[in-house]
Amino acid sequence: MISFSSDALSLRRNTRQVLRVFEDRIRKAGGLKFLVDFFKCLRTEDKEFGKFFDDGVFRVIGIDGSMCVEERLELLLIYVCAAGYYGKIYVNDGVLKVDASGAEREEALKVSTSVPLWLEDLPNVNPSSVYALTDFDVKRSIESIPYALMTLSELILALDSVMSGDVKVIFLDRLLSGTYGPVSRDFRLMLRRGYSVLNEFNTPYGKVSMLDLHLAGFLGTGDEFIPKRGVYGAYALIKMLIDLKREDKGIRTSDVAGLMGVSVKEARGFINKVKKLDRHYDGLLLDLSDNDEILMVRDEVVDYWKRVWFATRKFADRIFSGEEHPLMLDNEGSRWITTLDINTINVYLLHKIVSDAVSNHKLVIGIAKDTGSTDIIRSVFPIYCKFHGKSRLTNISPLTFRSDKVLLSIISSSMYESIPTPWRVREYDYCFATLVYHEDPKRSDVFARAARKIIFREKLFVRGYFQLRSLEDDPSVRSAVFAYDRPFYPEFDSNLIVEFECLEGKRTSNIKPLLEVEENGFIGNLVLYILSQSDNPYVIEEMGHNHLLFLADKLVKVMAKRARDMLRGIADLDLGTIASKYKAYFSSRRFRDIRREAEHARERMVKRSYGEEYFV
Repeated sequence: MISFSSDALSLRRNTRQVLRVFEDRIRKAGGLKFLVDFFKCLRTEDKEFGKFFDDGVFRVIGIDGSMCVEERLELLLIYVCAAGYYGKIYVNDGVLKVDASGAEREEALKVSTSVPLWLEDLPNVNPSSVYALTDFDVKRSIESIPYALMTLSELILALDSVMSGDVKVIFLDRLLSGTYGPVSRDFRLMLRRGYSVLNEFNTPYGKVSMLDLHLAGFLGTGDEFIPKRGVYGAYALIKMLIDLKREDKGIRTSDVAGLMGVSVKEARGFINKVKKLDRHYDGLLLDLSDNDEILMVRDEVVDYWKRVWFATRKFADRIFSGEEHPLMLDNEGSRWITTLDINTINVYLLHKIVSDAVSNHKLVIGIAKDTGSTDIIRSVFPIYCKFHGKSRLTNISPLTFRSDKVLLSIISSSMYESIPTPWRVREYDYCFATLVYHEDPKRSDVFARAARKIIFREKLFVRGYFQLRSLEDDPSVRSAVFAYDRPFYPEFDSNLIVEFECLEGKRTSNIKPLLEVEENGFIGNLVLYILSQSDNPYVIEEMGHNHLLFLADKLVKVMAKRARDMLRGIADLDLGTIASKYKAYFSSRRFRDIRREAEHARERMVKRSYGEEYFV
């Protein structure tokens, strides 16, 4: 008989060593008393929410999505759905009350679609699958399709809610900023490919061009702030030219630097990039007919968003209409809506949601249950301390945790007497996620450097963390810490802007992001107040989270489970005839696919013979 006593002793000894290291980290984190000021507790005396909401009775909505994929005989059967529950918000003379306990749902708060797809057509829908060399790569290529569609379904419901007159708050079970990154990457891949199904689409404002799609992805609706630096500077100049074109005006190239507030060298670089973009799109951007020294966009450029948005809504509605194949645009299967197109549509939806939410005083809050983000450790904490006059940040060095969520949870529990729940951290601009703290001995105004060459645009998304509950008998035992984000609201957030220099590539860039240093953020406190009234402490798995999102999650999982059973039934019913008809084709399939089908058939037989309890 083999003895494992020595292995057990070694494992126990090594485990104790690792635990000692972990306890040492906890002690160090608990000793960072100066970080207590980074936590903002709920100001219950602040009931001036009438500045954001009018008096009346409104709805608050929680939206979540789900998906499932079945593979049968080389056929992919994909199902995605999104649904929402709503509660009530009562606003009376600036006093706000949220009632999520009597949550309800309705048919309008639900969308779904089913997509059958041959594996042979996978490259037509996901172009990157052409380079899938392993089973893992193929699996990822397949999963990207339902994930893109699920994102689309959630954003469609969110936009419809934002545009509804009686909805004031929308909760999403995803971060807006965390969604924007992946979908904008596919948007850029679409531009690099040089083709989209949205291109040449007829609208009442003319045909959509690739230039329209390009501008809509970077400028959005035209109401958002575009930084006058780096890769964004050319688009800030285009935005200025479009605004002037509405007054039938242009800009002298010699005046660009002064009007944009940048150096002559930077202005020259922006002008060159704009002209390069004009050449790339065969002169569709600039009107250079009169004078090469006058910058002016063409008349049709002004309506770029109207054309793109019309096409965006048409394609999004088509996918969920159920009347045609969601992704195949013709009966021959020669034209498809790809994942790049879907995520390009998602980019436009995000811009529209943010724009409408800001202009109509709708609060959109994205919540992430699990995140490995290190924004606070890498950049926010050190830069916050820098603004408080701590030039040598030696106290930050013990922050060896590789997750903001873990660090905040430990600090909150170890300093529970100083940090009562509910609390949130000081809000910060999403651009901090693309920064790393950096001290330049030659320049005291340089606080950070770009983590990956480019610093994300500021004044678009604002992030934070929150924790809502603690036990009455032991306040150190608390609910989970969650991340949240929201749009930037210029009317309420402009007083929280800080300014500092960053290294971006080989140049120094001046950025003006939101960071809650001295001022108390009105929107941040409003978000925390609404969140504190929106959970259900009597259900352990949603304590400190969100009741509406909890219900929406349960609903879409039920929908996905039912859909999975439906997909299996359709596959078993309809594919049997095809399989017997085209034996030669299906006998050439991969062995593991055939084995999976056989295992599934055996499982069904056992269930019929012995019942479901056989598998318990």
